[in-house]
Amino acid sequence: MAGTPGVDFPEQRDVVDVVVGGRGEVLVSWVESADDAEIVVTVGEDRDRRRAALPVGERLELVWRAAAELRSLPVELMASEPGATPVWRLRPTGPATRGQRRSAVRAPLSVPVRMTVGTAEVPGTTVDVSEAGTRVAFEVSAGRTDPTGGSDPEPAVEDAPEGRTGDGLPGAGAVVPLRLSFVDDEVVCQAEVIRQIRHRDRRPELTFRFIGLHEKTEDLIRRQVFAELRSLRARGLD
Repeated sequence: MAGTPGVDFPEQRDVVDVVVGGRGEVLVSWVESADDAEIVVTVGEDRDRRRAALPVGERLELVWRAAAELRSLPVELMASEPGATPVWRLRPTGPATRGQRRSAVRAPLSVPVRMTVGTAEVPGTTVDVSEAGTRVAFEVSAGRTDPTGGSDPEPAVEDAPEGRTGDGLPGAGAVVPLRLSFVDDEVVCQAEVIRQIRHRDRRPELTFRFIGLHEKTEDLIRRQVFAELRSLRARGLD
């Protein structure tokens, strides 16, 4: 099967989604090398950045962004090799086709955020970002009390009720405007509050689901996420 790297195959250092067909699971890998005979990628990681263990012979699908669109390629896992950077050796089993979005890859990005609540703007910073949503730590603590007296040894995770929480932030189910300021662009959108996370320092975090993003905006966010993942890997933090 003939092909051109970057068109029918991902390029070296590309980030790819690895779709495990039988499980409906999506992993993230980096391409080490690719040609029409073999594609070598780092062992796939799940959303918690744990390396997956797959049997030889597993049928997979690679999804990556080419110059103009998402591409998808069916492959078979031929070998799994340990080492400082464990890799999978994959054999293409069919032609590349136009890819479909299968996952929302997430990266630990710190981006300034402004959330509008009523007539006020609440500043915050993202903890992580994907094209599907974000988790944001907000710089508010009004009205909060500490029932544990500061003795809680671990962060607590709570689903906030609909409406306002004790610190004045919107609760689960609320839809609010968000403004995310990336280095080279800005995203303004509506987002639904999914959950509030409360830490010992009582700097609350909200997780959001983006609503109605244009595909170009999704692509912008995805580029930022993949750039950060590549940067983490280059610094040896993957």
